[in-house]
Parts: sequence; structure tokens; C-alpha cells
Amino acid sequence: MKEINKTASGIKQKQHLCILAILSILTLACTPNALDKGSFTKNKQYAVEDFYNTPYLKKPTFSANGEKILISTNKNGIFNVYALLLKDGKLSAMTDYATNAAYGISYFPEDERILYSLELSLDVSHIFVRNLDGTSIDVTPDSTSRSIFMRWSEDKKSFYYLCNKRDNRYFDIYKLDIANLNKKDLNPTLLFENKDGYEIEGMSKDENYLVLGKMYTKNHSEIYLHNKKSNATQKIIGDSVASANWAVGTTDNEKKLYFLTNHDNEFYYLKSYDFESGQQEIITKENWDITDVFFSPKNTYRALLINEDAQTKLKIYKNTDNEQIKIPNLPCGDISMVNFSKDEKYVCFILNTPTSPNDLYLYNFENQELKKINSLINSVLDHRDLSEPEFVKFPSFDGLEIPALLYKPLHLKTGQKVPAVVWVHSSLSGQSRATYTPSIQYLVNQGYVVLAVNNRGSYGYGKTFAEADDGKVGEVDLKDYIAGKKYLEKMDFIAEGKIGIVGAGTYGGYITLAALAFEPTEFAVGVDLFGITNWYKMLKNMPASAQVIKPLLYKKLGNPQTDSAELHKKSPLFFANQITRPLMIVQGANNPRVPKSETDQIINELKINQIPHEYLIFPDEAYFFAKRENEIEACRAKVKFLNKYLKGDTKTKPLQ
Repeated sequence: MKEINKTASGIKQKQHLCILAILSILTLACTPNALDKGSFTKNKQYAVEDFYNTPYLKKPTFSANGEKILISTNKNGIFNVYALLLKDGKLSAMTDYATNAAYGISYFPEDERILYSLELSLDVSHIFVRNLDGTSIDVTPDSTSRSIFMRWSEDKKSFYYLCNKRDNRYFDIYKLDIANLNKKDLNPTLLFENKDGYEIEGMSKDENYLVLGKMYTKNHSEIYLHNKKSNATQKIIGDSVASANWAVGTTDNEKKLYFLTNHDNEFYYLKSYDFESGQQEIITKENWDITDVFFSPKNTYRALLINEDAQTKLKIYKNTDNEQIKIPNLPCGDISMVNFSKDEKYVCFILNTPTSPNDLYLYNFENQELKKINSLINSVLDHRDLSEPEFVKFPSFDGLEIPALLYKPLHLKTGQKVPAVVWVHSSLSGQSRATYTPSIQYLVNQGYVVLAVNNRGSYGYGKTFAEADDGKVGEVDLKDYIAGKKYLEKMDFIAEGKIGIVGAGTYGGYITLAALAFEPTEFAVGVDLFGITNWYKMLKNMPASAQVIKPLLYKKLGNPQTDSAELHKKSPLFFANQITRPLMIVQGANNPRVPKSETDQIINELKINQIPHEYLIFPDEAYFFAKRENEIEACRAKVKFLNKYLKGDTKTKPLQ
């Protein structure tokens, strides 16, 4: 079962991780993405657009002949698919959508047709084929379903994909013959009905065996082997001692399964499982989480991604003898989306650093050369004007050390005091990463110190740390953010009483609201973008497609059937009358998780109590920004609001 479904396992990993001191340079085997700022005295301020008009890259995939890489980028405002010619770096557009994001999946095995995914609406995405003449065909046309590419078949005459059209709670496996792609009747074959809500993590070459996953909590998941002929399902990994486990690949002969686990360990590590004997063997352990594993087409190499203190490092090994491939001049940063060429001559990956967004790198195994194919930092921005974070820790209310990223404006003068904001990461159990974040860089460029806190409950710092907020969300995690504020107050360059809190996304926005409602005198000002206001209602009305993560959310927050009183206590909606500090709220009018009617109630309460506030509503957004122009507008408004209350900018006019 070598061809483990990377897309499906990627979803599983995100669920594990999103609900889960830098090492020396020699240990990391990478070169800092250092910039000579010692002799640089310029302190230029940029417009907000300059930070957002910086495209991102996603999903690099080699063509069959290795001469091109299929990539997805939002260089024109929304993600579309492009072909990158390696010899000269020329980009050719493969799609040209104006409102719907398109992401490249794969070249065809024997020609230059491509598969790509098109986001049609919230939770609805289809797989399209782009023919050589430029025409496109929707090959998964069910109007209400989400389809996810799994892999090509062994004979390359068909491909497998996951789709939830039968039951929108669960994904089944389908097989589509590419000979039928231009026919009116596509006639995909249903290979497996996933009636019990498994995560599909792989399938054998002969299609008879499936590797399935079952997730119960953030740190309790099991792996099963399903025999299609006998319709028997057997648990092969997982026991009474709660641990998280998910499959990532197999040996070429399909005799052993590779899987990641945190069994009896704080961090995820790589093991193998022998299908015949049931014996397990440790392959690789690190001092941090191994977050992903990629295998080359001929199984010569395996690439490990390791989350080392909010950055992702790459290590590549030979499978035969575990010899590590030393990549010279490998920059430090957040590495993702590793992909090998068919002939295994090349490996490519995307690198993201705090001062540069996703850049595409190519490593040649034959001549051991590392090459950056292109740099997508906006040409208007100078790297030397951007802030690189310090990796810091501070004690929380109970002595627990909390990691954070500290961004400071460049060229602070002796005695100068500036305002600051405590930054909350967007997702529950998420992590603030040392990556390019336009809104943070804009804030710092405008003279703010930013402390991006990774509160207890954040992933990346071990099992115990990730579980430390279970059942206490909105309480102990909020205290960590308050401890971050107190940490800032001790710095001699922070203006007294001028520390705000900013959070975007369901969790980040929620913590901002919780801070102002439950600890109303701690922060001078708050900015909430899309934050949850009512946990009870959100959990009770979760969409069918999100049912698989219910146990994880219940453990973090509570069950709406049995813990309604506790969920009520955690919900800022019911305590808006306690808010005393200025608050800005950004709301998506189509937000299914935070209905506008609920946010309206908070705004009305602020009006009644005459609390300074701003309310920015986007009629074409849901629970996060889909359109760059909206995000730019919100970021500009956010800084104006902060300037008014943290800098005393009385010239700033209230937003309408």
C-alpha cells in the first residue's frame, strides 16, 4: 500500500495538529534566511496594499517528464493554476477564474492534461480536467458534494477520489476511468462506502485492502485494516492507552505500513507496522513533532517535515539504509508541500519565512544543487524593512512557560515607547507560525510591537501542552494571553496602558471578545475578526460534514447536550454588557458559524452602554476572508482603529 492518499492523510494531520528553544543551526542542518540589517538604516513605511499584494504558492507538482511544475498562486487576486517551466521560470496560466479559487492537483501520468480542484461554494469543491486544447470538464458534477483527489491507479488508466455525495458527513472512495472523461456518462465506480465515518488513509495497489483511521479525541486515534473481499475490518494500531496514530505510507512491497504516532511520547514520531507479524518498529524520533512524511515515486527517499518551535524543517533519508541526504544551504523557515519528480532526480518544496512569502525551491539529487526557482515577495517591499520575530517564552499565571513570537519595529530609538498588541492565532488548538503574515508585518511597520502567543492548547509543543486547555477554553488560555500582556508591560519600550488584543478567525476573534467581556480592564482595546460569540449554538448546529471532529471539540469545550451551562459561561454573546473598552468587530454577512444577528446583539449592547466601537460588515464573506480586497480593507480599518485608541490619533475618522 505504498500509494497512501496524501490528500486524505493531510486532512487527518490537520485535524490532529489543529486540535493538538530553537535548536542550533548545526542541529537544524539549515542556513538562516539572514538579512543584513546591521548596516541598514532606512525605515520606510508602506501602504497596506503593499503587504497583501504578495502572492502565495501552493501545491507544486511535477509533470511526467519533469520539465514543468504545476503550481497554484493568487498572484492576480484569487488562486488559479499555472505551469512553471523549469528551464526559464516562465509561468503559463492553466485556469483563469475571477471569483472561484482553483488549485492544481496533478498532471496526467502520460501527457500534459491536468486535474485541478475548483471551490464552487462553502464546503463544495469539484475535480476538473483541463484538456490540451484549454477546455475544462467537471468530472465530479454533483452540485452539493466535495471531491478530493486521492491518487492515480497503478496502471495509470484511472484515478481514485473521495466524495461525500452519498452522505455529506463521510467520504467514500470512487474510481474514474480516464477513458470516460469526455463522455456524457462518466460512470465512476464506487469502491468503498464509508458508513462508519472512518478517515481513509490508503489503499493497496490491488484495491482490496484499505487503511482506515478513527479519531476519538485529539490524542486518541486508531488505525484499521479493511479487507474488501471479506468485508472485515480489523484494528491494527491503537490500544487502551490513548495515543494519536495515522498512516503515511508503506514499503514498496506493501509488507510494512509507515505511521506517525505519539504513543508513550510527547511528540509524534515515525514507526512501521509489519502486516504479517504485527510487529512495530521505531524508524525516526525527533525532539519535536514529525508532522508529515512524503515518499518518492520509486520509494528511494522519504522526506520528513518537523515542526521545530513554530517553523517546519525538512529532512530527507534513503529508505534502504536511513542515510540522511544533506541539502547544502537549506534556508531556515516553514517548509511545506514537498513533491518528488517521477524519475526521482528532483525534489521541490515551498519555503515561507516571516520576511518572505512562499518561495519555490528545487533540489537536484544528482549534482546536489539547491535552487530557488522564483521569489514572490512583492517588488515594492524591501526585505530589510520587514521584522523577523524573536522566539521568546514567558511564565503564565501558574508558572507554565508559554512560547511566543515577538515582533518589534525596526530602529527603535533609546527611550522610545510604542504601543503593542497581543496576537491570537486563528484556530482552536492552532499555532502562530514564523511565517509571512501581512497583517502582522503591516502593524509592525506602522510602529506596533506584536506578541503572537501560542497559548496552552496550541499544537507543536508536546502532548501535555496541547491538552492543557481541555475543558477550560476561554479560561486558562485567556489567562495565558493576559500573561503575555504583562510580559510586554515589563519592556522599557512599551507605552504604558497601550496594549490591545487582536484575533482573527473563529478562535482568535473569540479570545478577543472573551478578553474584553470576561477580563474587561486588562486590554486597552480589542479587534475581533469573525470570532465565535455563542459556543452552544455553534456546537449544536455544526454541519454534517464536520461531524467527525465533534468529539474533539466536545473535549475542548463541552457537549451542548450535557454542558449547556458551561458553554453559556464561555460565550461572550451573553456578557457583552460587561465590555468597557473600545471594540472593533469584523463580520461576514454569510457566516454560518457566527450569524450576523448574534454580532448585532453585541453591537447593540455596546451602543446602549456607549462603548466606543466600530462594526465592519462584508456582505460577500463567510467565516474568513476569501477576497483579498476585503482583507486589505479590514486591515486598514483595524490599524486606524488601533491608532485612535493606542496612539491617540484623533484625526482618524470613525468608520461608517
